[in-house]
Amino acid sequence: MYMIIDNQKNDYINQLTYFLVKNYDYIYLEKHPKFSENAKFSETDWQHLLRKIQYKVSWYNKQLAFVAPDTKESEEKCFTIEQLGRQLTTS
Repeated sequence: MYMIIDNQKNDYINQLTYFLVKNYDYIYLEKHPKFSENAKFSETDWQHLLRKIQYKVSWYNKQLAFVAPDTKESEEKCFTIEQLGRQLTTS
């Protein structure tokens, strides 16, 4: 059971990072986002996503920057993992 979930999450991270790199020349991410205890996307998953996206931006010659949103306005302009996932599955 856990292997299936891990494979699904790994596939999701692969698709998401490819989607981001394919569609954006500049990608901005939080280095250390906050995770709730009951979140489906854990700190470990985030680290896995970071490794994948760092590799892919290098491979596709894109730009990756880390930001720390400090205002409500900047937070509203950023996509969440869930929003990107919905966009990925509908495209």
